[in-house]
Amino acid sequence: MNIQPNIAERLAAQRSQSWKATHDPITGLPDRRQMHARLAQAVAQARRNDEDLAVLIVDVDAFRIVNAAAGQAAGDLLLMAAAERLENCAAGHPVARTGDNEFTLLIIGEDSDGVLELAAEILTAFHEPFDIAGREVHVTASIGIADLARDGEGADFLLRAAAAALRRAKELGGNQRQHSSSALTLAEFERLHIERKLRTAITDGQLSLVFQPQIRLRDGAVIGLEALLRWNRDGHILPASAFIHAVEQSPVIVNLGEWVVSETCRQISEWRAAGLTVPRIAVNIGARHFQQPRLVTTIRNLLALHDVEPSALELEITETTAMHDAESSAKTIDALRELGLQITIDDFGTGYSCLAYLKRFAITGLKIDRTFISDIPASRSASAIVNAILATAHALGLRVVAEGVETEDQATFLTESNCDEAQGYLFARPIEATDIPHYLNSKETVNAP
Repeated sequence: MNIQPNIAERLAAQRSQSWKATHDPITGLPDRRQMHARLAQAVAQARRNDEDLAVLIVDVDAFRIVNAAAGQAAGDLLLMAAAERLENCAAGHPVARTGDNEFTLLIIGEDSDGVLELAAEILTAFHEPFDIAGREVHVTASIGIADLARDGEGADFLLRAAAAALRRAKELGGNQRQHSSSALTLAEFERLHIERKLRTAITDGQLSLVFQPQIRLRDGAVIGLEALLRWNRDGHILPASAFIHAVEQSPVIVNLGEWVVSETCRQISEWRAAGLTVPRIAVNIGARHFQQPRLVTTIRNLLALHDVEPSALELEITETTAMHDAESSAKTIDALRELGLQITIDDFGTGYSCLAYLKRFAITGLKIDRTFISDIPASRSASAIVNAILATAHALGLRVVAEGVETEDQATFLTESNCDEAQGYLFARPIEATDIPHYLNSKETVNAP
């Protein structure tokens, strides 16, 4: 039997599937993932060979107006024509479609003057009208530029610097180029600087954890600990609130989250080896980290690496994170719960405040935001909100933690309202890992289930 044609057909199909997985179906250009991989390779090569490397992000100005006025088919034709002009200008340098109306170019081996000249050629090329199904369409381009010599720590950093420069070009009216070195606002520069420093902090041992106890209100037992990130930046110990917001949309937030989970598991294992009764430990998971496809696998591997059972760990996510993509969030939460972890909605009441999702998501608890706790019992409205949250959560079988408890009056109100747990300065400030054994040995502690 001659099987050669079948093999040829299968290989052709595989090649087609492989191509589709890495290319934009409209323009035929490499997609965002392919470009990112190519950029990572180019960065490594440029460093080895001491070569120049620049990234250009090109935005087609007014594309959405054309798309809305003339229809999606016309918009697709415009993208195809724009891609062709960019490839002609790029003269062999890699070009990819990386957004709805956004393209990314890698300029390898060109000095700064050459890069600026190429950007000018692109702007000039876009001044010529486009022939879209027999109609002249006039659009311009905006360009953000970043180069390895000035902005480079890696592929992610270069892309973020170029994107910031592009935003500045758009803010100035479009139809122009902006280089990251001159386009970054002070805030953007600081964000990129913090991101760069944090990448070093992860590998250089500048990060640490402290732990704030969570108390069971009915008897005062230590029911849990929350792991809180600290950064020793140039001799100053910074809480997470001082830097997390600046990088919460950056890829480095995933690295930070994985470090916190790993270090928490390592610490649990170390304490237990020393004979300590360890309560469950809560870890905050940022939005970008939570949305990573590999999240469940990574956590499973870290638990196995440190020989820690999943029930010892609790993940805290915000309302906004959970509701960003409710369908995907529900699947991720289900997978984490199936693994054996507990899941709590953090800062409840400050995000979507939608009680409907409490039934939809397989969560195990809520944490009432401190903004409500700070006003009880003096504020009637805050007290009513807290009681409503408690009643709803308990009706659904959810455990409730109140954060930011600082006064006896607050604790008394929460206890009388049947709140399950609380944490705050009234009970304990965050404690260094080295001091946790002494603290737990002096308290009644509930072991992690």
